[in-house]
Amino acid sequence: MSKRILFVSTVIMLLLSTFLFTLQIEADQSTAPALHTSGNQILDANNNVVYLRGIGKAGELVSATGMWSEAGDPFVYAWYQKWQSLSYDIPRMDATFQCWQQYWHVNMTRIQIPMDWWWMDNVTPSNYQSGMPSTPVSFRTYIETLIQEAAKYGIYVDFCPYSAVNGYSYSGSFEGEPGSDPTLSNDWVPGTASYNWIQTTLSQNGWTTQMQLWQAWWTSVVNNLGQYPN
Repeated sequence: MSKRILFVSTVIMLLLSTFLFTLQIEADQSTAPALHTSGNQILDANNNVVYLRGIGKAGELVSATGMWSEAGDPFVYAWYQKWQSLSYDIPRMDATFQCWQQYWHVNMTRIQIPMDWWWMDNVTPSNYQSGMPSTPVSFRTYIETLIQEAAKYGIYVDFCPYSAVNGYSYSGSFEGEPGSDPTLSNDWVPGTASYNWIQTTLSQNGWTTQMQLWQAWWTSVVNNLGQYPN
């Protein structure tokens, strides 16, 4: 009897060990370890070649908490998704990243963000769109949360300063939104909102060149996001 019990116990332990080992492999595969380059190749920590397969994401230029849809939602990018809370967004982030990983086999996403919202950090929705909340939200916290959620699914984040200013700052409404003027552009040339924001920021900080602004801006990015390998 004792031999049978010992045999059954041994089998159970082996099955449990196999199960835990499988979970560990799945957990490792769901993370996004730091990458480095060698010549024209992107490599992981074990020097395995990594091929980045990406998909672009919109929404961060017009909402400091992005725009996220959920399972069964007919719209991936809809105006009613703007200015939601992080508690609302996080389950939708997870659903999006899980879908990208499992069905699209994506391991990278590119987000387009405005420099000014990252620089100021605390953004008040009602200052940009009537009827929206008047409680400030942290744009940096939102981006940090997005990166953390993406890492759970092995997804790297291509952090792109697409514009110096947010989508509301140069036309009163973002291009494509009902009532917007498609002839208004957001160019980095004198007379535009991007140019004016850059000049104002230079003056406020006593800088004389745009390079000084870029160095300070990217330093703030590294200080906030450098701890995340993805």
